[in-house]
Amino acid sequence: MPWFAAALPVIPGKEDDARKRGEGFRKHLDEYVRLNEGARLKRHLEFLQESPMGSMTITLYEFDGDGSKLGRAFTSSEYDTWWLGHVKDVHGVDLGQPFTPPKLSLVHEWKAPGVS
Repeated sequence: MPWFAAALPVIPGKEDDARKRGEGFRKHLDEYVRLNEGARLKRHLEFLQESPMGSMTITLYEFDGDGSKLGRAFTSSEYDTWWLGHVKDVHGVDLGQPFTPPKLSLVHEWKAPGVS
């Protein structure tokens, strides 16, 4: 299964908002599920990592396929309005503007014997 991973810094003081991200997904559950199914998403994990250097959210997506359908144009739907506002408020990133994601490089992988 292909994976996508991203880490975004959390604006200081916004850690509780990051912790409540799942509540937002549940509030918009029908649209969230529809979008995930359309992107052939198998799993979506969100972590909040807190450290003396600052907090980050770590997001992992597991796909059934190549994951190319995850990237899509945002609409004026209630879900997209919430999501764009949440990311801007918690991370300071405006996904409605051109955005170059940080470079991600795999530095280590281990698989149990027999795992493909």
